[in-house]
Amino acid sequence: MENYLNHPEVPIGLGMALAKNPAAMNHFSNLDVEGKRRIIEQTHSVRSKDEMDSLVSHITDGNSFDSVKIFV
Repeated sequence: MENYLNHPEVPIGLGMALAKNPAAMNHFSNLDVEGKRRIIEQTHSVRSKDEMDSLVSHITDGNSFDSVKIFV
């Protein structure tokens, strides 16, 4: 049985944006825990629905999110 306590919690805005973009949702769900955390960290600077949609669209563009901030 998988221990969900070791997985990052997906913010509701990110989850809603992912639900509208199946390709991004598929890519996000296949990331390891650290990859998911890097994307989730980016959501802390998102200030609007449009910014969240833009962030999610970048998920399928092959961005690593390692050290690049999409939004300031």
